[in-house]
Amino acid sequence: ADLIATATITVTVRQVTISWSEGGTDISNSHTITYDGATHRVSAAYGNAIEADIANAFTLTAKGMKDAGTYTATVSLASGWNNRYSLSGNTLTYTINKAALTVSAGVDGEVAYGTAPENVKYTVSYSGFMGTDNADAVFGTSLPAASSGYSATTLAGTKVTITITVTEPANCNY
Repeated sequence: ADLIATATITVTVRQVTISWSEGGTDISNSHTITYDGATHRVSAAYGNAIEADIANAFTLTAKGMKDAGTYTATVSLASGWNNRYSLSGNTLTYTINKAALTVSAGVDGEVAYGTAPENVKYTVSYSGFMGTDNADAVFGTSLPAASSGYSATTLAGTKVTITITVTEPANCNY
């Protein structure tokens, strides 16, 4: 008579470790950069996944990230795949910090006694814009507010400091 032996195996879900990259460079699950005007896109690698399953089993949710702020990219399992795979490292926090912008102010060095304050000419210049950004796009076309102790009755020879205040617009990258 034949001898028959039986054994029981338990099939477990396959653990998949997600690793993240941007432009071919590996990044961690928490990545921070400074605003540079470019749109950033991430991709995921599926460590230990069966290659033939990747297109159907996993869903990458990430949008192009450009403006300063915090974004989240995730990899999730498609419907019906929970009994085959489990995921680790499947959430990426991607932070874009505001870039530094330098603002410089200038005024005509002299004004004649009696000149109305609104006729004092001043300039504002900026340096540090990224990409195609410029002052008009970020701040609009009107000059920022200027304030000082100057008035039309300020005596000749008096030096007055003019303070230029640039107000940061909402959702600014600088």
